[in-house]
Amino acid sequence: MISNSEYTEMAWEGIVDAVEIARDCKQQVVESEHLMKALLEQKDGLARRIFTKAGVDNTSVLQATDEFIAQQPKVGTIIGSQWTFYSMYDHLYPISTAGDW
Repeated sequence: MISNSEYTEMAWEGIVDAVEIARDCKQQVVESEHLMKALLEQKDGLARRIFTKAGVDNTSVLQATDEFIAQQPKVGTIIGSQWTFYSMYDHLYPISTAGDW
């Protein structure tokens, strides 16, 4: 079991918010994309500052994260007979260009 004493206040808020985001999206498992969204939504958070310093538009990353989350299975959704696994990074950086960065 994790304890909030192991994290900064903002990091812990991000973890708690990631659980809420997954729940709001009717998704059964909290994934890295939920944490990414939670951290990007923190106005003065470290994630936003890092992306800004790297020259990345936070709004675009947040929008891409939202779109990726929306495509993920929801509780009660029938998935079909074939499973396809990919990560959020495949969505942000298409496979055809993934090797270029």
